[in-house]
Amino acid sequence: MLFHSTCECIHYGQNNTFAPMKVIKISIVDDHSVVRSGLSALINSWNGMRVVHEFESGEDFLTSIKKEKHSDVIILDNHLKGITGEQTFFNMQKSGIFLPVILLTANDNQEMFDRLLKDGLFSAESKTIKPEILKQRIIQASEKSVIVNKSADELIEKISPREMEFMRLICNDREYTYQEIAHIMNVHVRTIDGFRKSLFTKLSMKSKTGLVMFAIKNKLV
Repeated sequence: MLFHSTCECIHYGQNNTFAPMKVIKISIVDDHSVVRSGLSALINSWNGMRVVHEFESGEDFLTSIKKEKHSDVIILDNHLKGITGEQTFFNMQKSGIFLPVILLTANDNQEMFDRLLKDGLFSAESKTIKPEILKQRIIQASEKSVIVNKSADELIEKISPREMEFMRLICNDREYTYQEIAHIMNVHVRTIDGFRKSLFTKLSMKSKTGLVMFAIKNKLV
């Protein structure tokens, strides 16, 4: 694992004064040192971005990120030695780490992409991605990270009592269907769908699995 120092880029604020600009902190997980070096050099050449960590395996990355959420965006190779990028991503989710992940792959497996995107993956991209597109994806991912990194209390405050009731029911060991939850809550199933979509927006998530993990991690059930 390699470490890189971060620096604050400076720009002019109001009244012609200096103000710090937020630097997007990025971790790269790839088992090929040449790829890591090339990606790091490219990203570090862009203003406002800095590669802070490089990892050669999913296991090393998970050990580090569980100790400290040191990055805003993760660039993850899917074809790693040991556990794959896909398995690394799901391990992050199980550990309650919902940082935005850009998965790089040499295979065009749309079924896998759809499954991962549904479970909260930010983006799946070909390894031949153009630099300007990668830069755009990192910026977009960092904007999602701002939401993800808000304190849990701040996010929980936005959840209405009925949405909280819905969340607890989807976490129930009986594994209720949405139709059954609608019956229990005495509402139409379309209202249940509204609760689900509202929670996805408020918590910046894309799947029922993400909601369940958030509830468990924050002891809401």
